[in-house]
Formats: sequence, structure tokens, C-alpha cells
Amino acid sequence: MSEQVKKKLPLDVPMEKLLNTSVKAVAKIEESAEELGLVHAVLSGEITPVATTQDAQLAVEHTKQIQEELEATAAELKRAAEALKGKA
Repeated sequence: MSEQVKKKLPLDVPMEKLLNTSVKAVAKIEESAEELGLVHAVLSGEITPVATTQDAQLAVEHTKQIQEELEATAAELKRAAEALKGKA
């Protein structure tokens, strides 16, 4: 486990906090999946030549934001899992 993970969520975290972290992560993952579905709809739908570049650029920018949010959520979930392993 990296030092950053250890500093962010120590092994003596109460189970309630670990559960809350996991529940928030699940909600964020579900929200991101819905957002990606919307992006997919934009990219896979019929787009006029004028709108193609603008819509595609906006969709790409949004997927980058979703990626960053998912990476942060995954890191939080990993820290919670590591803390739970320490409690097992």
C-alpha cells in the first residue's frame, strides 16, 4: 500500500466511515455510468456536419472530467478496502 493511501485513510477508521465511503463510491460510479451513457448517445447519434465537431469536442471534454472523477472515486474505494483488510 502506498504511503499516500495510508495517510489518507488510516487503518483505525471506524467501520461506519468505511461503509459511508463505499456507499458514496457506488453512487458516484452509478452517476458516472449514466453520464457516460449520455455521452455515448451524443457520439453515436446522427450529428449534422456543423454540429459534429462542437458536439464531439464537448463529449470528449466531458469524458475527461468523468475519468478524473472515477479515478478519484476508485482511489477512495481502494483506501476503504485496504482499511477493511486491516480490520479482517
